Amino acid sequence: MNRFENEHDEKQLQLQLSIDRLQDKLAFAISRRFNGSRLTVYGSVLSGLALEGSHDVDVSIFIPELDRLKKNFDRGTVSASEYEKKARRIIYQVRDSLEYCRSRSFADLFAITRARVPVVKGTDVHAQNPYTHDGSLSFDLCFLNDIAVVNSSLLREYSLFDNRVRILMLSVKSFAKLNGIASAADGTLSSYSWLNMVVFYLQCIGFLPALQCPKMMQEHDFEPDQNGNPWHSINGLDTFYLTKEMVTKRNIWERQIHVNDASTTRLLFGFFNFYSIVFPQQTVAASIRFGKPSLQKTSLSKTSKLWRLCVEDPFETCSSHCPHDLGCHIKEDGQKRISEHLSRASRKLGAFMQEKMACDDTISTFLCQFLGPMPKSNGEGVKDSASSVAQQARNHPRNAPRQDRARTNTGRHNNRNGKHTNNQRNQSHGRAPKEMKRGNEGHGTNPARSQMKGDGRPGKNDQPVHVQKKNAQKKHQRQMQNKNNRDNSDANGSQPSHQSLQADHPAANIQFVDKQKERLRQITEEKTRKEHLKQNKKGGNTAAVGGKHGSGDKHQKGNSRKSDVSRTGNE
Repeated sequence: MNRFENEHDEKQLQLQLSIDRLQDKLAFAISRRFNGSRLTVYGSVLSGLALEGSHDVDVSIFIPELDRLKKNFDRGTVSASEYEKKARRIIYQVRDSLEYCRSRSFADLFAITRARVPVVKGTDVHAQNPYTHDGSLSFDLCFLNDIAVVNSSLLREYSLFDNRVRILMLSVKSFAKLNGIASAADGTLSSYSWLNMVVFYLQCIGFLPALQCPKMMQEHDFEPDQNGNPWHSINGLDTFYLTKEMVTKRNIWERQIHVNDASTTRLLFGFFNFYSIVFPQQTVAASIRFGKPSLQKTSLSKTSKLWRLCVEDPFETCSSHCPHDLGCHIKEDGQKRISEHLSRASRKLGAFMQEKMACDDTISTFLCQFLGPMPKSNGEGVKDSASSVAQQARNHPRNAPRQDRARTNTGRHNNRNGKHTNNQRNQSHGRAPKEMKRGNEGHGTNPARSQMKGDGRPGKNDQPVHVQKKNAQKKHQRQMQNKNNRDNSDANGSQPSHQSLQADHPAANIQFVDKQKERLRQITEEKTRKEHLKQNKKGGNTAAVGGKHGSGDKHQKGNSRKSDVSRTGNE
């Protein structure tokens, strides 16, 4: 756990200076064309919850012209096509202003205009980033995304209450990334959702307060200023909350005594145990706005499902005009993987704590293996760094290393006898592996299948012996039946019967027979047509020859008549 406690080491300070320089460069280049623009850093950089080695910077840009255009579109005074055209023009102008700035520091610039949040991606090649070999720093410039800024600020306020909160957040985030369950695009939860779940768990055990609770705001005499403070109302949402300084200054809220001296290891075990056993996820949604399991899933009836986790967004709540369930991206296979990893982590960590008497010093080695290797703060050239592992888990979550996996199958069979597997053959030809092509839909939904391949499918040798024998018998019976049907069709000298076709092609038997009949009919008609043409051609030639001979006979008969007449005249 000590590796997460070095918040202000040398590399982190250098990274923060690089981010400050990047923000100044962006603001200078954009303000020359757009007056009144504002840039704000958000995400893990703002909340201070970035894993060591991660260096992507998220920046929210506010442009008054684009904000007025969006408000007019919301009122209905601007059509959708006009709004899209003008917004795209502004986004490309921002990209051009960065591309042709004097410093020439930005490279790889490209704009994504057709998205929920438009973004301009790029890289600062002169940022002096300590975590990259060339000193570059990648950034995402998002338009009108101030709601993400307040989300990150709220998580930062919770992490400031106690250093154990920050360590627990980083531990859970590292655990989720290394096990491939921290990507909404992959059908699981995002890192932001996992951090919300950590805060909600700590609120339920009395370790953290609910900073958005109206009763607590009233006790602290807090009144939001939605007209004077732009951060108290964004997009028509209530985005105000108490800060850590306000709560500690009044000394009204007190932490529960039974968790006041809890170690970070016990809190981590409690997190896994809470979401694998205690939390009623089928009926209740996690919400840090309430800080207790009181929000029913029926409040998020449009997106909630009984079989998966529901996590309410802190500001886009169920009572707002745009409710947002952070768990709406979870698929059935993703929920299964999340539940399996939480249960397995709870069992392993609980057993080890009982064995080692729950001493932090004795289980530090186990936690390093459990949470994955992390880079050293002053060491360079560490091969198994958390940044590379987290990047690998982000891009290909199925390829992320798992401590509990006994073996990995890259293809349908292991590479025995020196033969190439299907995936090795595909990769050698530049094609994607079969697991990535096929996906996980329809696989891994049976809880009785305990041993799975990397893509969620059971291995051939992972099934029980009686199941393997039964499948082999069924396969042999199908092969013998198909062979008998083919022998019968060959003996009769006809096409295969409908039953044999159905056995060979159960999904397309009718279409196969119809196509064969249609093909035979076309061949027969073509032969008949050619024969008719051939006969007609022969008949035409005979008639032509006969006509010539007939005219010759008539000519000869006429000449004979003339000769007879001349003879009679002479006589």
